[in-house]
Amino acid sequence: MHLDGRYTRPELIRTFEAEAKKNGDGHLFFLHADELLSARDYYPIDGHLNASGHAKISAALVKMIREKALITD
Repeated sequence: MHLDGRYTRPELIRTFEAEAKKNGDGHLFFLHADELLSARDYYPIDGHLNASGHAKISAALVKMIREKALITD
């Protein structure tokens, strides 16, 4: 899991995603944090996620888990 939407170029993450698809790994999912997070979602001093960043990521993860039915009863 990598949540550094500020410093990691989106092209790098998309390259990893394309490689996973090419290799047929159907159990590896990518959440594009660069599309969710802005500079305001990080603490300016150390670059860690703040409360708003955590809220956005958690909401996106719940959505992904539901859409892909990753947890079943």
